[in-house]
Amino acid sequence: MKNLRTLGIAAPQLQFENVPLVSDINLYEFDMIVYQPWGVFSGKETTSYAKAAPIRNKLTEITEWVKRGNTIIVVLSRVPAAKYNEHDRVSGSLGYVNLLTAPLFDGAKFTPIAGSRIENAGSQSAAVFFDPIRDQLKYAYIISHAAMRPLLRVSGAATNSEAQIVAGWIPQGAGRVVLVPPIDADPSSASQGNYINSLPTLLNCLESQRHDLPSWIDRWRSAEAWANLNKIGNARTQIEKIENEIAHHQSLLSQERWLYDLFAETGELFASAVKAAFVELGFIAVDGPHPRADILVRLDDKIGVIEAKGLEGSAKETNLRQAERWIAEVNHTLAASPEERRRDADLRRYGELLETLNIPLDVPFNGVTKGIMVIGTFRKTPLDERIEASFPDQLLRPLNRSSVCALTGLQLFTMVMASRRDPTLRIQFAQSVLSANGVYVQDNATLQWTNHLTEKGDDDPETVNL
Repeated sequence: MKNLRTLGIAAPQLQFENVPLVSDINLYEFDMIVYQPWGVFSGKETTSYAKAAPIRNKLTEITEWVKRGNTIIVVLSRVPAAKYNEHDRVSGSLGYVNLLTAPLFDGAKFTPIAGSRIENAGSQSAAVFFDPIRDQLKYAYIISHAAMRPLLRVSGAATNSEAQIVAGWIPQGAGRVVLVPPIDADPSSASQGNYINSLPTLLNCLESQRHDLPSWIDRWRSAEAWANLNKIGNARTQIEKIENEIAHHQSLLSQERWLYDLFAETGELFASAVKAAFVELGFIAVDGPHPRADILVRLDDKIGVIEAKGLEGSAKETNLRQAERWIAEVNHTLAASPEERRRDADLRRYGELLETLNIPLDVPFNGVTKGIMVIGTFRKTPLDERIEASFPDQLLRPLNRSSVCALTGLQLFTMVMASRRDPTLRIQFAQSVLSANGVYVQDNATLQWTNHLTEKGDDDPETVNL
């Protein structure tokens, strides 16, 4: 028998091969693995999105390997739910990867309770294995599973309480998942290495508990057993229905998540949300030619040139100057000859994007070009604490003298939300942005953010953060 261990902190004097969890090793060269989830992230509580995906894939691969008749021994130290240190690609929120929710442990519940008072709960042969080291064991979880074969439990538990299992094994297809507590010793100590080396011999203690019953045995059940099987089937149907409902509502939440970027994000995420919002209002939109204008939009014969920035404070005069510069560059592009656009890299890129918006460059443009600045002001300040002006006095004077329309990301958010309730408002909002000069004035009562967002109160039902 060859053994494979994936333990992030190497214990001394190991007698079998040790490799990382994510590797290209062929699992089918082995029939047993000793695995410690804590070592995957070395006990850290943060990881990256790039690291989480291959870990999940490897655990799925290991699950299939177990089902084909192999055994994995899992040393259950406390396992952190590692947080991505970047945004999830789908939800846009910080994500998590919990190694104890992998398919390998399907149906198992791990309750994080620590202790060291342990007694035998399995066969006498298993007791012989654990007796010499029982005083060194320290459990981190109480384990429950419908098919659990117990090996150890908490000693001294109340007689009327459920069995508090801290070690046992679970059938997984034709294989087994064996769960054991760690020893209370330094990971680099000789005791740790000796414990890991001894775990393969535990399998010999399990053989007496395994029975290969003939397949026809499942044809015969007691009335109580058939009733329980029917209840299990009905419960699984209900679970599937509830899981489908949860997935539906999670999808709806994810579809709305980007809207919050309009008043709380910065950089590419903010610009992306602004672009999506203008599309909802009926515009055609494309990303601008970095590092020039952020977004170009079109509505009929009108072109909008957008400066989009998410800031921790109020809008700045530099935002206005950039918006004026971008509109001048677009106007120059529209008036330039094909040869001039070919020679100038910026004009050439503007021209390509204008053609994407179906603006012909071989004939004079008779429409309107409009500078727009969308500023996500005070993005880190809670909405109800934003008492300072988004466009301060020193900016108002030059802004109101310009032809640029200035609005906040929060104002754009309210336009989208209001037009979802009343689609006839879309064209009104779109045209009002294209016609307004200076600070956009909200003369529509539906554009108050309090009409679209409410705060969870102390008496509201508990919700799940997604």
